Amino acid sequence: MLFLDTSALIKRYVDELGSALVARRMNEDADWVVSAVASTEARITLCRLGFEEGDGTGVWARLGEDWRRCLVVPVDQACLVRAADIGCRFGIRTLDALHLAAAERLPRPLAMITFDRRQAGAARSMDFLVEGA
Repeated sequence: MLFLDTSALIKRYVDELGSALVARRMNEDADWVVSAVASTEARITLCRLGFEEGDGTGVWARLGEDWRRCLVVPVDQACLVRAADIGCRFGIRTLDALHLAAAERLPRPLAMITFDRRQAGAARSMDFLVEGA
């Protein structure tokens, strides 16, 4: 099982440092897991990077195809409360804490890819097997 935060998911569609790692790990592990907020965060990030639906790049279609393959961990009230605890404990951003709170619901050991150093540090402290950052 491979948990992807949005910084990793974006590298699936944008060729940049770390894209090869994400592609390799997603090819190796058929079970992809994301938090429910990853879709919203990914779409906003792709828009900020200049991608538009129907722009001919195929990015939006690939995101949709990948999303349908993912196990999506819901972000409910309990997850929100746990994310606040994680955010306060580790001093990380809200969305990063939400990803970790969602990932924490999954069985261990759990491999996680993130390219956010602060989130990676928190994830390691929570005993995730972190790759990327």
